[in-house]
Amino acid sequence: MSSLTKKTIFTFSFMFMLSLLLVFYGSHISGNDFWWHVKVGQWVVEHRSVPDHDIFSWVGMMDNIEWTPHEWLSDVIFYLILKAGGELGVFMFSLGSGILMCGLMAWKMRKRLEESMGLTCLFLALFTVQVTMFFYGRPHLFSNFLLFGEMYLLYRFRDHEDFKGIYGVPVIAALWSNLHGGSANLSYILPIVMLAGGLKEFSFGRVESVKFTRRQRITLLCIAAASAGAILINPVGMDVLIYPYKSMNDDFMLSVISEWASPDAKQLGQLLFMFLPVFIIVSGMIFGKKKLKLSDALFMLFFLVLFFRSIRFCIIFCIAGSFFGGAYFIPIKSKDIKKVRDVVIVLGVGGAFVAGALWYFISGLMKSDGNYIDKVLSDEMVSFVKEHPAQRIYNDYDLGEALIYNDIEVFVDARADLFAQEYLLRDAVGLLYVQKSEAKLNEGQKRVLEPEDIIGKYEFDAFLVGKSRGIYFYLKNDSRFQLVKEDENNAYFITK
Repeated sequence: MSSLTKKTIFTFSFMFMLSLLLVFYGSHISGNDFWWHVKVGQWVVEHRSVPDHDIFSWVGMMDNIEWTPHEWLSDVIFYLILKAGGELGVFMFSLGSGILMCGLMAWKMRKRLEESMGLTCLFLALFTVQVTMFFYGRPHLFSNFLLFGEMYLLYRFRDHEDFKGIYGVPVIAALWSNLHGGSANLSYILPIVMLAGGLKEFSFGRVESVKFTRRQRITLLCIAAASAGAILINPVGMDVLIYPYKSMNDDFMLSVISEWASPDAKQLGQLLFMFLPVFIIVSGMIFGKKKLKLSDALFMLFFLVLFFRSIRFCIIFCIAGSFFGGAYFIPIKSKDIKKVRDVVIVLGVGGAFVAGALWYFISGLMKSDGNYIDKVLSDEMVSFVKEHPAQRIYNDYDLGEALIYNDIEVFVDARADLFAQEYLLRDAVGLLYVQKSEAKLNEGQKRVLEPEDIIGKYEFDAFLVGKSRGIYFYLKNDSRFQLVKEDENNAYFITK
C-alpha cells in the first residue's frame, strides 16, 4: 500500500471518528456521579487535606463512618475546571479528552487500517460511540488514558528489551492511585500478566510463547512490585491498595448499581456498541491465521473476564484490545489510492462529515441555555428543599449527588462503597423499592427489617424520592406523610 494511501486512510478514519464524537456528544454530557465529585474537590482545595470519614451524609457523620476518597485528585481537577470554565469548561474538557483518546486509538490501529480498512474503521467507529458514553466528568476518564499508557509501555518492552520507558509504569501506578484508585490495581496486575506470557518457550497449535530474557523477567517482576508500592503514594495509604478487592466482593452493592451490571446482549445498543467490537477482536485472535502469542491470549482472557463482569469495563477491553488483539484483525484488502483526484474525493467526503457534524454540534450548544451537564433535580426543587430543610432526610440514591452539590446533607448517595458499611445501602435500597432489608445484629446475627422498621430506625422527617419509585406510592398513601412539593420527576414529603 502506497504512503499516499496510508495517509489518506488514516486522515479519513480520524475525520469520521471526529464527526461521530461531535454528533453523539451533542450539547451536553451526563452528570452521573459528577456533582458530588466536584464537592469533594472543593473540600480538598479549601481544607488542604483529604477526608478520611464521611463529610456529606448526616447518618455517615453521625456514626463517623470511615471513607476512602480514592479519586481525590480527579475531584480537584474537575472542581478547578468547573470553577474556571463553568459547565461549558467541563463539557469541552470531556469532549477534548474524547478526541484525544480517539486520536490515540486511530494512531495505534494505523497499521490495521492499512491491512483491513473496513473492519478497522468499523471497530474504531464503535469505539468512538463508547467514548461518548464514558468520557464525561468522572475519574474513569483519566483511568482510560493511564491504561493506554501502561499497555504501550509494556508492549514496547516486550518487543524491545532495551526500552527504558518501562520504568515509567510505577509512575503511572502512583498517578492511578490518586486519580482513580478503584482501578489502580491494574497497574501491577498487567506486568504480571505480561510476565506470565513469557516464562516458557513453546508452541501449541497456533499459540506460541517466546521466552523473555532473564533481564526482561526480572524487570517485569520488579516493575510489578514497584507499582504495588507506588499505589501507596497517596493521602489515604493502604486503603487504596485493598479497596478494589473489598468493593468487588460486595455482592449486594454490585447487584444494585446499574453500571456494575454485566453487559446484556439482548439489548440492541449493548449488542452493537459493546459486544460487536469485542467480537471483532476475539474472532480475529481465535479464527485468524497468524500465530497467537501467549501474552496476547492471556491479556484477552483477563480483559474478557472484566468485560463480562461489568459494562463499565467494555471500553477498557477495547483500549487494551488495540494492543493485544489489533494485530490479529482478519485482513481485508482495500484499493490503493494512487491519484490526487481520489485523495481529494476521499478527504472531501471526510471534510463534509466533519462540517455537517460541527454545524449540528454548534447549533446544539447555542440552544443549550448554558446547561451542558445533566442534572437529576430541578433548580426549583432544590430551592424548595433548602427553604424547607430537614434534619433526617431520606433521599433517593440517585438524587444524593445533587443535594451534596447544593450543600444539603443526604442520607445516601452514589458513594456506594461507603454506605455498604453497617447495612446502610441495604436499608436505603429496601425502602426505595418498599422491600424487606436484612439488618446486622451482634455476633454476626441478622434479622429482616420491614419498610416500616427502616423508617423507624432512622426517624426520617422528610423524603425526597423519584416518582417512579415504590416509596413514592407508599408515602402518598400513608396519612402520616404530607406531599409538599412535586415536579415532573421527583417529590418531597415531610412527616406530619
